Amino acid sequence: MRTFLALLSILTLNSCSKDDSLNQADYSYLDESFKHNFVFGEGSYWIYQDQTMNLDSVILSDYDSGFTSNCPKNACDLKEFVKLKYENIN
Repeated sequence: MRTFLALLSILTLNSCSKDDSLNQADYSYLDESFKHNFVFGEGSYWIYQDQTMNLDSVILSDYDSGFTSNCPKNACDLKEFVKLKYENIN
């Protein structure tokens, strides 16, 4: 009888456990070489010369990154993003 009660208790507790595998999202990361070559810190700037020998420059004014999803409550795959905002100085 004790074995039956122990087995019944284990089955009852096990059936009440939450299945988190349905709510877990997969993460999709940006390629590391892409981030190394194209993602710069806020305040980075470039000075360049155009074909008519005029100097100009741009500055990275805003940087945002994280993960996004198109599904309600992020219930599906999350994709890494990087958003860079540049401003022309001249």
